[in-house]
Amino acid sequence: MEHLSIMWAILGLGIALLSLPGTLELLLLTLGGVLPSRRLPETYANQAPRHIAVVVPAHNEQACISRCVTNLLSCDKPSGKFSVYVVADNCTDDTAARAEAAGAQVLVRHDEQRRGKGYALDYVFNILLKWRRRGTVSLYGQ
Repeated sequence: MEHLSIMWAILGLGIALLSLPGTLELLLLTLGGVLPSRRLPETYANQAPRHIAVVVPAHNEQACISRCVTNLLSCDKPSGKFSVYVVADNCTDDTAARAEAAGAQVLVRHDEQRRGKGYALDYVFNILLKWRRRGTVSLYGQ
């Protein structure tokens, strides 16, 4: 009888441990709903963005990149500057030329060791931040 109660205790502990991640997530979501929301300072809240930069990472997308850039540039835009940046990441086709012909600003990246969307986005965001520091581009709130 004692072995049965120990087995039930171990089983209960195992089930409790399995439900722990979900319980913690529910706790964090509840706290997020209860805490006051964070808002932009009033000086930025009523101000339109000065520059919206839409970043499109692309790898061998020559078949559809022109349509993508054209659709982005034809969207309703707020007042201020609006730019589409395409990162041609390790492309072996005409992606960069077609994106540029469609109206995007193209950044070509070649790095066989660091491949993928994360590296491409890191590359373009670092370049945009450098341009902002030099005053070449003005981003929201800066």
